[in-house]
Amino acid sequence: MTKLSIPIFAQAATGTGQLQQGLGIALGIIMAIAFIFGVIQIIGGVRQVRNGEAEGKMGIVAGILIAGAVAIMVALYSAFGLGTSVVTPQGF
Repeated sequence: MTKLSIPIFAQAATGTGQLQQGLGIALGIIMAIAFIFGVIQIIGGVRQVRNGEAEGKMGIVAGILIAGAVAIMVALYSAFGLGTSVVTPQGF
């Protein structure tokens, strides 16, 4: 009986460029969806403020944070010296 052994390594076969490109495309899709959801959240918050509800202001703040989450994280990574770890969002 012959034992077949195949070495398996946790490395990308074609390099990290293709992996970063794939992550960039995924991040671009997530960013587009989050931006749309954030804008909807802001509009909902404005409507609540018009109706006199106190939760409207928090809805506006939440919408801003959701819509700008990627930009906020890039700024934080760069501020703490981890700018090389940032994956650039790409179009899809």
